[in-house]
Amino acid sequence: MKQYRYIILLFFLAGIPRIDLWAQSKPLAVEIEKNSLKISARQLHFLSDKELEKLHNGLTVPMVMNITVVADHSQNPLYQAQERFVFSFDLWEEKYSVYHSPPDGKYVSHLSAAGAEEWCLKNTRIPLDSIPDQTSFVVHLECFIDQNNGDRNSEDTSGLTFAGIIEYLSRRKSESPQYWKINTGFLRLDDLKRK
Repeated sequence: MKQYRYIILLFFLAGIPRIDLWAQSKPLAVEIEKNSLKISARQLHFLSDKELEKLHNGLTVPMVMNITVVADHSQNPLYQAQERFVFSFDLWEEKYSVYHSPPDGKYVSHLSAAGAEEWCLKNTRIPLDSIPDQTSFVVHLECFIDQNNGDRNSEDTSGLTFAGIIEYLSRRKSESPQYWKINTGFLRLDDLKRK
């Protein structure tokens, strides 16, 4: 009986490094560029096969990014913002476009999927003056696909037919949205690379 306990314990312990490895394989990098902190996460890909399929079928995919900067041992954030991006796909050009919701309101097109993801992070900035000098801080980034917002167009019930009602009622409950949460370790402005 004791052997089974040891085997279960070994399986449990074997799983712990995988969690750490996953966290290390998706690092959130920060560098100073002009008057802001620029974030990047090259191994973070939020356009999964499911989202790409939606885009190729002519739907848009909205994504939300929450950025929070917290000082060491503090509950109150130094900086907090929410950014919204909407992805679309040009069937003719076979390229992706991204719209950054107001107040920014930027739009870019003719990108690859990886280029569209990178553009979102590139346009997510943290004002440098929001972080005091000599303060140790952590940057948290949460990303999720806003499925409720993206499905509104496909679930317009204004002109339902009998067949449409059957299809609408027979749909499975929507799956939980794609969600990512990554953060940096403790940082100091003096230690960051300047671009």
